[in-house]
Amino acid sequence: MLFTALLVQASEESLEQQEIDKAVASLIRAVDQHYLYDEKREKIVEYLATALENGEFDGHFSFSRLKNKLESMLFSVSKDSSFRIISRAGLSDDSETSDIILPGAIQTQLIENDIGYLAIDGDFISDSWQTEISNAMAFLSESKALIIDLRTAGLTSLPFSQYFLSHFIPTDQSFATLTFGHGKTSPIRSKSVANPLKSDIPLYIVTSPFVAGSWEFVSYTLKQNKKATIVGMPTMGLGFMTSTTPLSQHMSLIMAYAAFHHADINESWKDSGVEPDIHSESKNAIDVTLEIVNSAL
Repeated sequence: MLFTALLVQASEESLEQQEIDKAVASLIRAVDQHYLYDEKREKIVEYLATALENGEFDGHFSFSRLKNKLESMLFSVSKDSSFRIISRAGLSDDSETSDIILPGAIQTQLIENDIGYLAIDGDFISDSWQTEISNAMAFLSESKALIIDLRTAGLTSLPFSQYFLSHFIPTDQSFATLTFGHGKTSPIRSKSVANPLKSDIPLYIVTSPFVAGSWEFVSYTLKQNKKATIVGMPTMGLGFMTSTTPLSQHMSLIMAYAAFHHADINESWKDSGVEPDIHSESKNAIDVTLEIVNSAL
């Protein structure tokens, strides 16, 4: 296995020195301008700038070798595992060095006793998903209770999360604060949407340990605003958002750039995850939720 790995690495083309220097310089600039954690930023910038000046990036570097070196250096200083160097289109078809987007899917059902069911599966990156969610909410508007299944939800964006939450929170209500690097903050408010859910419809969210990032934000916000009951297992505990920044022709950087906090209590789900109100193994969580809903109805 080691021999095979060495052969694969040896077969990769070396990057041009000009691109390597540009990528490292762009990385330093991106961290300095946008990295979330102020106390770590200066150390990272100084460490990488010194390495660049001392010629540590001179010579033959394939993408894989440069990726490993940069990620190792970033982690050694910051102890932040959210840093990732990924390939941009055109460098490689290798799935280990390319971004993987899982196709998104929305499932809606009206089941026994007019209980609405909304399942979110895969990644929701495109803005077009807002229209799909609006249509789903219109279909489920007459439900006596609504179950939202997030167990296999993947990536999504802050604008989509904000739009999703706006179906359950009155328009223009501040429900979270977004914190950026350099001490900057911004409130997140609910928007006007075409098909908001009636406030008297009981809401249940089903979670798993794989729920992360923006969907944790959705679950945590609805729980803290007493809009939903959480059923399942604690979520992953990623209380920050990442951005993707191009570094060169063949490389991009994924980096933490913002963190969420509840608007009133200034707390988040970071590290601990969103704690369920009712614990259940993920595979059984829908059945458990249905029992709770039917009993309540």
